[in-house]
Amino acid sequence: MAIITKSEITITKGFDTWQEMVYSIEDKLTAMGISFLFAGTEKDDPTKLHAVMRFDSMDVLKQFGADEALTEIRREAGAVIESGVMTIISDDFFRGLPSLLLDDVAKCDSGRGASQRMECPKYGRRRLHICSHFGSD
Repeated sequence: MAIITKSEITITKGFDTWQEMVYSIEDKLTAMGISFLFAGTEKDDPTKLHAVMRFDSMDVLKQFGADEALTEIRREAGAVIESGVMTIISDDFFRGLPSLLLDDVAKCDSGRGASQRMECPKYGRRRLHICSHFGSD
C-alpha cells in the first residue's frame, strides 16, 4: 500500500540548489518507488521547505531514511537532516477537488498558468511545474 507523507525540513543553500539535487537523483528515487507530489518553501521563510511525498510502501519509506548515500547527497545540497519532520498521512484524504487548484495559486513569468504541462527552460523537464523560469532567458 502506498504511503503519503508531509514533511518539513530546513534548507541552507536555497530552493534552486535543493531542487537541482532532487532532479539529479530522480532516477534513483523512481527506482526506489518515491515521488514528490509537491515541494516548496514558505513565502516568508525560504529556509523552510515543505514537501508531500508518495512512497510505494512502508519498506520504501524506511529505505529512504536508512540510505546513507542519499542522506549525504541531501546534506550536501543544504538539507539540515536533523531538522526534518515527516508525518504519515492517513488513508482518509482527497485530492484535486474540483480540479488542480494550482491554476489559481501561481502564474509563471510568461503569464501562462504555471500548472500547465510545458518544458521549463531552466530544468528542461516537461511536468506539472510551478516556477518563475517560464519566459526567462
